[in-house]
Amino acid sequence: MRDDGRFGARDEGTGWRLEGGLWARARAGLGACVSDFRRIVGMPDYPEYVRHLRAVHPTWPIPSEREFFELFLQTRYGEGPTRCC
Repeated sequence: MRDDGRFGARDEGTGWRLEGGLWARARAGLGACVSDFRRIVGMPDYPEYVRHLRAVHPTWPIPSEREFFELFLQTRYGEGPTRCC
């Protein structure tokens, strides 16, 4: 809350700054939560995969995001559903 009792960005440029302020920390925290959620439910995390490829396999080609998800779906489900009925 500002000094005048209203909510919003502060005039002195601290706290709510876009770079390194509260919003940047909130965005980073939300991104970490989304990444963790994807891991829990079994969805792949493309940015993390790209970081892994660059660090561990620098000579391998980096697939597009679409190619990455198509490969994930093919690997996970194969040629069709996994149900018996």
